[in-house]
Formats: sequence, C-alpha cells, structure tokens
Amino acid sequence: MRGGREAVPRTDAIVVGASYAGLAAALQFPGRRVVVFERNESITHRQRACLGVLFGDSEFFEPRGEDLFLRPVRLLVEGGCAGTIERLAVQGQRERAEISLSRSWPVANPERLKGALLRRARDMGVEVRTGFAVRQLIGDGREVRARGASEEAARVLIGADGTNSLVARWLDPHREALGILFAREVEFERWTLAPKTLFLQCLGVGHFLAALPGTDRHYAWMLHVVGPKGVPLDLDSALQDSVERLGGGRITAAREAVTRLFAPASLSRRDNVLLAGDAVASFGISGIGAAVAMGALAGRAANRYLSGSRYALPDYHRRWRRVTRQATVERVLWAQPLLARLDPDRVDSLLRAMKGRRRSSVIPAGDIVARLPAMLLGLFL
Repeated sequence: MRGGREAVPRTDAIVVGASYAGLAAALQFPGRRVVVFERNESITHRQRACLGVLFGDSEFFEPRGEDLFLRPVRLLVEGGCAGTIERLAVQGQRERAEISLSRSWPVANPERLKGALLRRARDMGVEVRTGFAVRQLIGDGREVRARGASEEAARVLIGADGTNSLVARWLDPHREALGILFAREVEFERWTLAPKTLFLQCLGVGHFLAALPGTDRHYAWMLHVVGPKGVPLDLDSALQDSVERLGGGRITAAREAVTRLFAPASLSRRDNVLLAGDAVASFGISGIGAAVAMGALAGRAANRYLSGSRYALPDYHRRWRRVTRQATVERVLWAQPLLARLDPDRVDSLLRAMKGRRRSSVIPAGDIVARLPAMLLGLFL
C-alpha cells in the first residue's frame, strides 16, 4: 500500500493487441516480463477478412515449399504457405484479360502464421491474456497503466491493436479519417477458373471483387470504399451473386471487416508509448509482412529503451516508415484523382489498351510497361 492506494502490478512491457505486429513485438524482450492483451477470445481463429497474398513482400518472407520463413523475427512457419498465385484474371464490364506474373506470389496461411508467432511468444515466457479489452490508458512518461477488467502498469507500452486502435486515438485523437473500407469474405466450394489464379473485378467506383483458390476451400472478397460518413452497399447479397456468377459452390463461412482509412500518421510514439502495425500504418492497412517488420522494430526499440537507451524510441520514429515502405503506400494519395475515375467502363478501356493487337489470351506482366501510356489515356477518355 502507498498513500492508502493498492500497488499496481508492474511489468517491463505491455503490448496491446495480439496482431502480427503485436506478437512480433513481444518476441523482442528476452528475459523480461511482457504481457500481451488481446480483446478477442481466440488469436489464431480467423476473425476478419484477410486476402493473404504476399505481393512485394520478398524482403519480409521467404517461401520454402509449403513452409514460410519470417525474416524480421527469424521464424520458420510450417505450413505457412497456403499456395501461390501465378496469374491474374482482371475483368471490367465486358472486357477480360489474364496476366502471367514474372514471379509467383505466395499466399499466406494466416492461422498458421499467428499460431507460430503465439507459440514462440509463450515459449519465451510472454504472458498472453485473451478476452481482455483495454478501455483506458494513463501515462506520465515514466510508466503507462492499461485498464480493463483489471489494471496493469509497465515502463513501456506498444499499441498494436489494429486500425481502430485505442492507443492510436490516445496518442493522436485528431488524425484525419479519409474514408471507410467495408469488406466481406466468404469461403466457398468448387473453383471454376484456372488454378493459381487471382480473380479481380471492378464493379463500380470504389467497389471491387477478388477471388482466390485454395486447397480444400476457396475465398472471395467484396470491397467497398466510401467517404468518412458513407453508407455501404448490400455487400452480402452482391458477394453471393458474384460467387454464383463465378460458378462457385456452396458458401461455407463468412466474415466481415470495417477499416477506417486514416491519413498518414504524424505520430508513431509519445514518451514511452509506441504504435505498430495497422494502428499507425497509412490508411490503417499495413499488410502482413510490413506488420511483422514494424512490430519487430518497435519491440527492439522498446527493449533498448528498457536497457537505458535515450535514443531508442526517437530512432523508431525515424525508421519505421522507411523499413515498412510507407512512403510507397502514401503515393496512393497522389493517384486518388485517377482512382476516383475507375469504373467498369474505364477498366474495359484499360484492358483493351493492355491487350492491344495481341492475339494470345495471356499477357506477360513485363509487356504491360510498354502499354502504360495507352492505358493511362483510357482513364481520361
């Protein structure tokens, strides 16, 4: 007791959110007491829509047959690779084109990835509390208290609790919201397209369909981007109709996600509190590879801070954007006027320009560069 008040249990570090970033961060504290708070009862069960295609993530992942090596945390995930994508099938209103990729894209198994990260964390002595929602944070620069069903205090806290992050709102309550992404995902039987093909279709401005084959189950996603106060379409009915048009069989499972698309973050830390993963990423979407890399970087910075480094946390603020290629993601804002014109008819124009006079139904990805001027012209006409 101190001043009539019961002492609060102390830990070295608190991680809010057992996300990819949160679990990767928790692995960076060997020999220290770390607690991870996760509001959901299950960590490995697929809670929300996740495409899982690892395009452009070769610096974060290394496929090894059916296994996947996570470079930022040096962890081999058995069965972490659910398959590969070797071609894209892109469709507009009437036109359709198939693009053969110069390098295949691995498809992650989210359940296996989360399970491997969770096992490694628990083997290292990390305490993971599921079903614990953090509702309030109190910090004075020396310690941070996280309050939920109980209260825990630590010398440093990492917020990896997703795009609707409590920690992010606590750090920067005025971050601008650009829009909302509504997503629906279903699993279905029977795949009628070519194997190892990712199907993409534009259904309207800000309205897209994606479908992907699996081994014993197949996936389809319906995405709809609206303004900060926009209302989505009836995505469930539209997705079911699209699966039927693809020739898919019975729908066996469904999930949904609502993602607030935020402007690029100006704050990744304040005092002894850091953000990682979707909580700080541009548009609230980091991707699996960048989330693992960002979490590992945040965890190492926090561990150096606990060891007495005065520069560890400012160094994280300088490095996280470069390490996770956020500048590339933020360039989407530059293309926003063009993307706002992207409807099925203009996608048809793009596909016609892409194919040119080609007779073959499959276009090598390397040949598209030469057709870019004609394709861009199609966006303005």
